Amino acid sequence: MPSLLIWGHANPPPTAFRNVILWRSFTPEGAPSSWLSLPTETTVRRENLISDYRDLMQTFGESKVGTQGLTHFTQIRPGLSYWWMSLPSMHSLEVASVPFTLVRIMLLVQIITEKRPEALIITGLPRDVSRLVYRWARARGIKVDIQKQHSRERVRLRSRVVSSFPSLAAFRVFTSHLQVIIRGRNDAVMEANGSEVTVVDYTVPKKSPEPRTSPNSTFWGPLPQLLSDLSISSNFIHMPASLATAENILADTHEAPVSSESGNRHARLYSELNWRVFFRSVQDYFRLRRMGRSLLKHKRAFEDVGAQIPVAEVLRPALLRFFFGRDAALNSFTINLWDRLLSTLPPQRLGLYLFENQPWEFAFQSSWRRNNHGTLVGVPHSTLVDWDLRIFGHPESLLGALDSDSMPWPDFVAVNGNLMKNRALRAGYPQQRLLEVESLRFQRQDFLGPRTADYALILGEYSTIYNDYLLHQARNKGLTQELPAVFRPHPQTGLGDLNSGALAGIRVWDGDLTKALTHAAVAVVGSHTSASIDAWLAGIPVLIVPHPEAFGTCPAEGLPGVSFLSDTNRLRMHPPSPFSLPDTSHFLHISSELTRWRHVIPQLLD
Repeated sequence: MPSLLIWGHANPPPTAFRNVILWRSFTPEGAPSSWLSLPTETTVRRENLISDYRDLMQTFGESKVGTQGLTHFTQIRPGLSYWWMSLPSMHSLEVASVPFTLVRIMLLVQIITEKRPEALIITGLPRDVSRLVYRWARARGIKVDIQKQHSRERVRLRSRVVSSFPSLAAFRVFTSHLQVIIRGRNDAVMEANGSEVTVVDYTVPKKSPEPRTSPNSTFWGPLPQLLSDLSISSNFIHMPASLATAENILADTHEAPVSSESGNRHARLYSELNWRVFFRSVQDYFRLRRMGRSLLKHKRAFEDVGAQIPVAEVLRPALLRFFFGRDAALNSFTINLWDRLLSTLPPQRLGLYLFENQPWEFAFQSSWRRNNHGTLVGVPHSTLVDWDLRIFGHPESLLGALDSDSMPWPDFVAVNGNLMKNRALRAGYPQQRLLEVESLRFQRQDFLGPRTADYALILGEYSTIYNDYLLHQARNKGLTQELPAVFRPHPQTGLGDLNSGALAGIRVWDGDLTKALTHAAVAVVGSHTSASIDAWLAGIPVLIVPHPEAFGTCPAEGLPGVSFLSDTNRLRMHPPSPFSLPDTSHFLHISSELTRWRHVIPQLLD
């Protein structure tokens, strides 16, 4: 092959080019068969790429910073290496995330090696990626012509300032927490009430201005009532879903339930925020800064690892954010808040928490064990998908001993059916560490009255970027011409900052999901939303619209009646019969009686 064009723009390249790799888009209709789309190939080569990426991240953790391994060098507490809380290990699901960029780089290197071109023409790639590919290719005798060094992405001034001066974002976090201490808060704290079970829950923003009076959880469903039925008194610790500003923290503090009902005690994580926690968090933040400076000096720790590509430049923004910026400050508070709260609790025999491998979970797990509490069970509130790299760590981390440098893991992971169980086993989870229980998040929908197929229901994502793309594609592919379209925003974000005109001709439904599903002919979903499962359980055909710059992690993928955007023509011409409730027995354990949970919890307490 004489030359290969690597195209990083959103618009398609001229068809005169025969050998093309599309960096950030799917292959357009009518394109030459020789064109390759990296987003498409990411799905086609998924199994090998996931394995290679996990190996890469495991190798990173074993890299040397001076004479110490990276995980040991970044140890901020006994049993807690800060490396596991950092962005590369968290495996963000955001658009154009660091993990997704690294996977595309690995895939690009594979394809170039397979095609063996004499020269590369690069245009529209991010600057750091262009430099990386240039150095890699030149080292192998491949000519490189960078016609345009980087794509002209519109970046907000605020984002540029934050990325250039991450300490400013950290300072904002500290001032916000300082305001919370000065302005005061409800000091209801966790009391020693004889409970031996602790459950960690999120509080999410309310749409109603009325005070929150019920402690019922969006995520745990019927579990609080089940614990009461079993005569088990428990502690529910509520942590805020958003901590961006003092106003958010204060609002969460006042909204979070603190009442005691049916033997369940409720308290808030941020009730433990005091001057002692504040100053210890400041100390930890500066410890992280010292670690970060050392890491930036030891670039060899990130060079030529695994895939034989120099990725230090790609990782640098993540390192700045997690060791100097907003995340470093927030994580410092998270560590100290959990240390404070869990040290005041009497010995707990069982802990249940929402399992996504977010940074706060590692802080919670390590503090739980340092304070000598009992068994920990991680409970995914949706289901598992292969590309959710937060959940699926390297098999060695799942099988290894729980030493000071190991990735923190719960004693057990609760799986809600064969779909989740099989994916977990395929990823390397040991069978003996899986608990089969019923789904708490998903139940059969109870529909009252007649059901009709009146519109295409577009289910919003958490991210505004995803929603803009989802609405654009629904309109661009003609779905809104076949049926009227209704958009139901994500309950935590609402309409957010949708671009002007994104909702043109589309009605907004801001009410109950079940009612919205009652009249839906098809559910159009993005790459992540768990509401896709709700639609599937209602017997509604589900159409997934993947985003070209993000991992495909829709939990409904692989279920019968679920299609991708490429199948839209077939779906529109021959629409499946709606409202035929699926047989869930092969995929999900669904039972209002929670028989499995009733059996498992007493066993864990023995």
